[in-house]
Amino acid sequence: MSIPSTWVAALVAILLTVIVLRIQYPKEIASLYSDLALTFILVWKFSVILTDFALVVRHPLTILYFNGGKLGVLLGAVAVVIQAWRKREKWSFEAGAWAIALTQAGFQISMVLTNDNTRTAELLTLMLMTIALLWALQTASEASIKSFASIQLLVALVQPVNLWSQLSVWLTVLFVGALFFIQRSLHKWKRKISG
Repeated sequence: MSIPSTWVAALVAILLTVIVLRIQYPKEIASLYSDLALTFILVWKFSVILTDFALVVRHPLTILYFNGGKLGVLLGAVAVVIQAWRKREKWSFEAGAWAIALTQAGFQISMVLTNDNTRTAELLTLMLMTIALLWALQTASEASIKSFASIQLLVALVQPVNLWSQLSVWLTVLFVGALFFIQRSLHKWKRKISG
């Protein structure tokens, strides 16, 4: 049995992000990120119960080998956004921006290293994702994380896979949007409490 390169790339990205967050921020931030990543993985993995219930009932061990596919990824992402919303007081905008940029750039760079694409696509991906990551980490501002998401879309256009099929791009857009929503709602909540 072989492991899909997307799984390897995702695990590498998650592990690297946990390590960097643990070094850069208090351990509670890295722990929160780990919780969010684990939530995503568990919901994605066990969503096969929803997507192929009859198969799981007939062969319960299929849970070990299958996952919920694209619907499972979407459900995992929604679960992460809900959990991040519930724990919004523990996040800072900067830590959220770092987590998104590190995870997505780590995933894209790992995908380049584990797959065979055209040299041009690989070089453009490596170059653009590295530049976007460094800028996002250096400033961690609203502008830099919006630019990171935009560069992610640009990188997706040079990939051999159709843009609409690239879930990682849409996850970046979703998570960046959620980060802005959580940040703004947290400011409103703090203003309401203080006065």
